[in-house]
Amino acid sequence: MTDDSRLVVGRLRKPHGLKGDLTLFPITDDAEMVFAPGRSVWLVGLDGETVAGPVTIERSRGYHREWLVKFAGADRREDVEPWRGLFLAVPAEELAPPEDDEVYLHELDGFAVRLPDQTPLGLVTFRRAIHGVARRSQASLDELRDCRLVFDDKDPHAADSKRPRLAPA
Repeated sequence: MTDDSRLVVGRLRKPHGLKGDLTLFPITDDAEMVFAPGRSVWLVGLDGETVAGPVTIERSRGYHREWLVKFAGADRREDVEPWRGLFLAVPAEELAPPEDDEVYLHELDGFAVRLPDQTPLGLVTFRRAIHGVARRSQASLDELRDCRLVFDDKDPHAADSKRPRLAPA
């Protein structure tokens, strides 16, 4: 069941160690608040369907460009291995709203992207059902023309091969 009132805030990557920790790639501007111990999150598949939740973050900390998180009740590597590649989502009302010159990435769907010289690049579209990416963008909406946001399994330049990226239409 999809829930459009939740925003995606991160993607689980792989287990870390033997005690139920996972590496997490944050897709939020406020990782310390979003991944704080005690926070309830939902696990969401690439199709936007809720897989599990709410689950409670037991502990978390920054780890290089990612985060390490442990969920209450998941105490072994085997407990969290099936969650590899899932997304974390939280209710939108629990996140700080975007500033006046910011938008959530999912709000760009259908907008156009142009180069500074007004050359059109494409439309922003989402090929997958993931809703509500909670990273804010300060791009001026007037500059958007003909570009799409894609989750590309074969992007060799992405640190995480499933990260969203802008691509020509």
